[in-house]
Amino acid sequence: MIILIAENPNINSYIASFIEAYKKKGNTVICSFHNFFSSKLIPDILHIQWNEIFYSWDPFCNREGEVKLEIVGNRLQWYKNSGTIIILTIDKIIPPSSNNPNFEEKLFRILLKYADIISHYCPNSIDYLMYWYPDTIPLKNIITNHGDYIFCYEEISKESARGKLNISNDKFVILNFDTRQTFKKEKNVKGIFNSLSIDSKYLLMAGDYSYEGLSPFKRYLIKLNNYIRERNFLGNKKYIYRFIHEKDLPVFLSASDVVFIDESDESASKVIALAATYAKPVVYPDIGCLKEQVKNWISLGYMKGNAHLACQAINDIFSKLNNHIVDLDNTKWLNENSWVGRVNIILDEVEKYKNRNSKRAVT
Repeated sequence: MIILIAENPNINSYIASFIEAYKKKGNTVICSFHNFFSSKLIPDILHIQWNEIFYSWDPFCNREGEVKLEIVGNRLQWYKNSGTIIILTIDKIIPPSSNNPNFEEKLFRILLKYADIISHYCPNSIDYLMYWYPDTIPLKNIITNHGDYIFCYEEISKESARGKLNISNDKFVILNFDTRQTFKKEKNVKGIFNSLSIDSKYLLMAGDYSYEGLSPFKRYLIKLNNYIRERNFLGNKKYIYRFIHEKDLPVFLSASDVVFIDESDESASKVIALAATYAKPVVYPDIGCLKEQVKNWISLGYMKGNAHLACQAINDIFSKLNNHIVDLDNTKWLNENSWVGRVNIILDEVEKYKNRNSKRAVT
């Protein structure tokens, strides 16, 4: 089969692993935004991994909102008319607005309308989608795990990684990694961190800070502040607010002892996969699909909004690591969350979809 993945592999390395998993099953894989919008290629399968892919294709970005929606709808209809099976991965669900639906919601509705198979990370995601969008056909929904980050894995010693970040080897490093930081979120994480009863605690906050909606002058001031804070080696906190290239990920993960996920993290699925790939314990809020995603890995959950339980979970992980009673063998998680396993589930569902449609055509 020919599979079009509407994504550029260099944006996120696990897409490369996803592509290779499809290829191992004997498929031909084509990628990129350009092929989605402009190519005359008619694939057997179109896989849309993120809604956001449509925001970053330059010729598309410069259009008006309604024009963008029309372009996407027409293109998806073209694939549909051509017999392409459309698969949509639900990375996040955009709840409907009762008064004035925004662009994201309208785009999400279009993707749901044309999707033949919808891939979720857990049953909660299916329930949530059906709650907000009851017209979504239940038979379309399947569950596939988020895969690993083996593709970009690099073995770096903790000492070497910390040397690159100027962090002392005697610190207990808590990594809070997100692709979109705000000072409000920083305040929440710091509040939990400051309450920890760990003398050697050290907070490493990293991610691409969002300057959206700020005036040029205010943006300059915040960028300057973030630049200065990244180079401040004093105290027990370090902030790295800039675009994080994937080649830098091994340094952040290798330098950490535990990964802490705040309840406002927008990329928690990615962070759990990173943490498990690099064999780092995870403390996470019990929301969405996170509980299912940390299955078979060392983790402790806490109730959303409960800072006390978040502190307790980090303290417990510290105690277990400090007393060497934690087995950091991530083999089982990697086996259960392989990209080949995910592709097998998807391709099985594609065959079922074909069989259902062929029976309908006969009757």
